[in-house]
Parts: sequence; C-alpha cells; structure tokens
Amino acid sequence: MQHIVKLGFQAITIATINKIHLILFSMIIIAFIFSLFTKRRFINTSYMLIIVGIFISYFGPNAGMSLLANQSRLAEYLFFGITLLFAFYFFYFIYKPIFLLFKKYARLAILFITYTIFIFMVLLIPRWMDTKYFWKNLNSIEYTAIPNIILKINKDNRPFTWTVISYVQEYAKVRNKGYHINTQSFLLKYNPQDKELKTDASKIYIFVENFPNPYKGKDEWYYR
Repeated sequence: MQHIVKLGFQAITIATINKIHLILFSMIIIAFIFSLFTKRRFINTSYMLIIVGIFISYFGPNAGMSLLANQSRLAEYLFFGITLLFAFYFFYFIYKPIFLLFKKYARLAILFITYTIFIFMVLLIPRWMDTKYFWKNLNSIEYTAIPNIILKINKDNRPFTWTVISYVQEYAKVRNKGYHINTQSFLLKYNPQDKELKTDASKIYIFVENFPNPYKGKDEWYYR
C-alpha cells in the first residue's frame, strides 16, 4: 500500500512496510547466505543481489532516496523479484530434496504434491468475493443504497424523461436509460437564483450525501 502526498508539482511516495515485507527481507538474507555455499555461487548470489536492488529501488524513497521510476512500474519489478526469490527456495528446498528422496519417481511426486496443494487451496482458501476486504472495497466508491434508488427511478419513469444529478460513479447505471449530470458540473453550470433548471428531461433527481463517502475521486474531494 502506498500513501502519496502531493505538494504542487512534486509527489512524495511512501511505501508502507508490514510483516510480510519483513519476512521477505529475512528470506533474502537467508537465501544470500545459503547461495554462498552452493556450486553455482556466482549466479545464485547475483540473483539475490538483483532482488536486493529491486527492493532498495522500491522502498528507497522511504529513506529519502530519489525515486528511480514510477511506483507502479517498480511494483512490477518487485513482484518479479519476489517470484525469483520463491523460485530459488522451491528449487533448493523442495525440488532438489524430492529428487534425492524419490529419484526416478521424483517427477510423479512433484505432480502429486503440486495438485494436492492446488486442491487444498481451492477447497480451504476463501474466495475473493467472500472476504470482508472485497465488500469493503466494493462499497468504497458509492453507497449501496444508490443503485437501488436508480433502479426504482428507472422503473417508475419512461426512458430519457429523467435526469440524475450525482457523482460520476452513477453515470454507468443511468446511461442508455436517462440523463446524468455530474455534481461538479451541476454546481459550476447552474445558477441557484434561476427560477427554472434547463435540462433535457422533465424530472430531476438530486443525490445528496449527508455523510460524504470517503471516496475522493480524481482531485474532486472539495466538491464532497
């Protein structure tokens, strides 16, 4: 997770460090020490140094280091480094021990272990949509009551006889059924002293959030 603070044209990006990152740091150190005692010492230590470089590039701005690339691009390299790290552990601590134990049946043993883990994950690990985090993010953009209200408006009126004034999130639900005016555009375009509102529809529905949703949109927080 990243917290971005904008100051004019400059941006300071701080990547938070949690327990998982600390575990990964420890795994890198252990893997580097272990690679010093392998036959392919030069290649393995080079892999570990590449991973260290990726982690330094990603988390370096936390210590004041210049940002070498966009944070989203560095995240791709971070996942590559993590993949490389786990591939190292898989090869030396799973693949090679299995070949030493089972010898000519090693490939069958690896397939059996792989499919067992896969079935275990499918049966026991909860689906993304069953987690609290999914519903929290699903409702982070708009309130759940709004789609139900728009559905009721659509049922009670003929197509394109009504206009909804709300935030941009509702546009997709109104499209091809009625008209939609973004709250920002409405505030800038219409004069509250006018006796009539000039719109393309006879009915106008204005959505007002008594408790503004925490979603800020793209530089639109002040309208909420």
